[in-house]
Amino acid sequence: MKFFKKCTALILTMAMVFASSACSRDEGDGDTTAVSLKVWGAQEDQAMLQTMVENFKKDHSEQNYNITFGVVGEKDTQTKIMEDPEAAADIFAFPDDQLNDLVKAG
Repeated sequence: MKFFKKCTALILTMAMVFASSACSRDEGDGDTTAVSLKVWGAQEDQAMLQTMVENFKKDHSEQNYNITFGVVGEKDTQTKIMEDPEAAADIFAFPDDQLNDLVKAG
């Protein structure tokens, strides 16, 4: 059940981030624009995240994506974000008890 909740949260987060206009965009070749995103996840989730991202790219092949992965576990997410919010990932999982602190930090 925990795995299902984690997958659902990641999928919903990815969908919201991809749909938002807050994505950074890098000019690609020709008229195509690449959406650049950073994804953080625990070491044991890296294969799952990469599979999810590849499936998303296949389903949305009209857009180019430049997605990088980082290994940051859920318990360390808040600390890493607070260190440098500008360098933080666009998509990440975190314990729900950290939500208020993250919102307060902007």
